[in-house]
Amino acid sequence: MAFHLQNIYGTEQDRVNCPFYFKIGACTYGERCSRLHNKPTESQTVIIMNMYHTPYTQYGPNSEPLFDPKLAQEHLDDFYEDIFLEMAQWGEIEEIYICRNLGDHLNGNCYIKFYEEEGAAKALEACRGRYYGGRPIVAELSPVTDFREARCRQYDIGECNRGGFCNFMHLAEPSRALHSKLYDWQRKVQRKKRRQERRARRKGGSTGSKEKEEGNASTTANTDDTKHSTEGGEKTNTNDNKDRNGSGGGSGNASSGSSGGGTEGGDRKNDKEKEKHSRKDREDKDKDKDKERDRKRRRTQHRDKSNDLDDKIKQEPEIKKEEKQTLSPSQPILPNITIKAEPTEQLKQEHQLQQLLIQQQQQREAAKAEKV
Repeated sequence: MAFHLQNIYGTEQDRVNCPFYFKIGACTYGERCSRLHNKPTESQTVIIMNMYHTPYTQYGPNSEPLFDPKLAQEHLDDFYEDIFLEMAQWGEIEEIYICRNLGDHLNGNCYIKFYEEEGAAKALEACRGRYYGGRPIVAELSPVTDFREARCRQYDIGECNRGGFCNFMHLAEPSRALHSKLYDWQRKVQRKKRRQERRARRKGGSTGSKEKEEGNASTTANTDDTKHSTEGGEKTNTNDNKDRNGSGGGSGNASSGSSGGGTEGGDRKNDKEKEKHSRKDREDKDKDKDKERDRKRRRTQHRDKSNDLDDKIKQEPEIKKEEKQTLSPSQPILPNITIKAEPTEQLKQEHQLQQLLIQQQQQREAAKAEKV
């Protein structure tokens, strides 16, 4: 039973937990939903509800856009840059996703995904009690970490029939130049921070080694004082044999002094060697961490590219088949054309073809009627 519940969790078969909130981080019913919305206590992603008011919602009565696409893209780029520069203060950002949906539960939602959970927690605390554009910021942690299942793949291809009221994410992407510029800046900033941390560690290690050397010097001085005091006591107690014991004591003092100097030099050399080895180990560990982070980034980018290519390869043959199909004069002309919410050049061409087909059909019917 436990294994069955584990497999069902977060799916439509689960009658307890809401699958849409688990996949998208938002639900059409909100708090009125009959299923549970399990809000995480720790997560890599922060969601800001209804933050971006898009100009893409402005359409005419005949589904004609009432906005300039260039100005809309500039508006999106400015908004994307504001969010990126503000959130990059609290941690390294992996990606930012902005929704273009028209539904109330997804309209203008911003998803900020960090590489570490600590950055998301700091950003969430920083957003509390703040305003953007005269509106309060409503932020919370989101359970969404894999956005491949949350985004609408039909919209990415341009074939979503539900339009802006689709329950999956219709993402608005910034320009490539801005995207590359911001992430290059972030990499440079992170490299500077790591260098500063390494320098601070090195300085801390050097100060610690100096304190150790001072402590060792003080201990050796104390041992020398004790030796001298013991030697003086022995001389006072042995006043009868001064000449004999004086020669022996002198030789003993010389030997003890030479041995003490040798031990001090050996301890200092050992301490320096230990410091060198510890520094090398720290540098090696930092380099390994940087390499692991770069590998993770490359893997995620490679996976996203491969998944997008697989989706395109699967859908290309279907599109080609539809293009190759032609109508024969014997077959009835019944075009099945779906009109999208956003008018494009393809829709206009399809509408013109539909009108031509209807005119041909009317001419054929008229010719048949004349023959009869």
